[in-house]
Amino acid sequence: MNRLLLFLAVTLAASGCTTGANYAKFDSKSKAMTIGPINDSGLQSDAEILPNGQALYQEQLMNTQVEVQSHSNSKQKLYYQWRWFDSDNFPLGEDAWHWIQLDPNDRKMLTGIATQAKATRAEFLLRRPSSEDHEN
Repeated sequence: MNRLLLFLAVTLAASGCTTGANYAKFDSKSKAMTIGPINDSGLQSDAEILPNGQALYQEQLMNTQVEVQSHSNSKQKLYYQWRWFDSDNFPLGEDAWHWIQLDPNDRKMLTGIATQAKATRAEFLLRRPSSEDHEN
């Protein structure tokens, strides 16, 4: 019960910080990638998360890839993050936010590697810059 409450608290706190983010979700057991929720439809129009991502294992660590395609005629600076979960959907951690620059009509493949062998599910988040961002 305590684990469930902790999971709910972490999930609610995390979702509150990223309401404008678009998601891609990976499940290594079903080998499925799903896109959504799309919380910023304008961002998805300008920088689309493509449905050709994958989740594999490399040296017992979950390794995920997602491709992002710019549909803009100008450069875009975007932020992305990977989050990791175990088979019970318990959060195992999240990477720091990283930024990428997409040139007009550019495509970029982004890779995330779990830090724990227990990871069986991942989430990729993509968002526009915010006033709280710092270069990393």
